Amino acid sequence: MAAPRVWEPLRTEVVERHGAAAARRLAYGAGELTATDVELTAAERTAAAAAVTEQLTRQWAREFHERRNAPRPEQDIANPDHRRSVITDWRRTSSTPEKPAPRPSALEAPALDSPADPASPEASAYERALERARAEGRLARPRLPRRRHRR
Repeated sequence: MAAPRVWEPLRTEVVERHGAAAARRLAYGAGELTATDVELTAAERTAAAAAVTEQLTRQWAREFHERRNAPRPEQDIANPDHRRSVITDWRRTSSTPEKPAPRPSALEAPALDSPADPASPEASAYERALERARAEGRLARPRLPRRRHRR
């Protein structure tokens, strides 16, 4: 064992050459750092990774908070004049709506014998499916609901 008065100058030299963290890992009485002195254990690596992760998380949260609470540019802030112009434009476009085509009722359903051209854009999904089934030879008689027998 080295006396403290002998070891302190050795430790000071290690601090000057390698830094305070290396000096903390220096064994008492040793004058030189070895590879085993500097090597980290698995627990120390895990703790260092957790510390870095926590530091990054805090930094990202701080940046997000600063961006969210930053003052908005004047042009991004809604004002009454802008609101009025948007409402006026909306009322102007909605006051003259285009009337949608009337939907066919169930009584006006297309006949099965006269299919519409499935390639035409006005053909309904039902007509296109019906035509595809006919082409594939899968058109079967429609199923009727079962009748309940009374006893």
